[in-house]
Amino acid sequence: MGQGTGLGLYVSYQIVVEKHGGRIECQSEPGIGTQMTIHLPWRSPATAPERVGELNAVASS
Repeated sequence: MGQGTGLGLYVSYQIVVEKHGGRIECQSEPGIGTQMTIHLPWRSPATAPERVGELNAVASS
């Protein structure tokens, strides 16, 4: 198997968790493989209705 730097998971974490408020699950079994599952909310926290007012206030100031 190829060896990576782990940078892909770091970038994925930034996008999925930090930018969109989602989560990443990892299931791994030696000799069998690894399964990564990405969960994304229907809306990112930054565009949720309760945050839109905050964003508009910041944008207009």
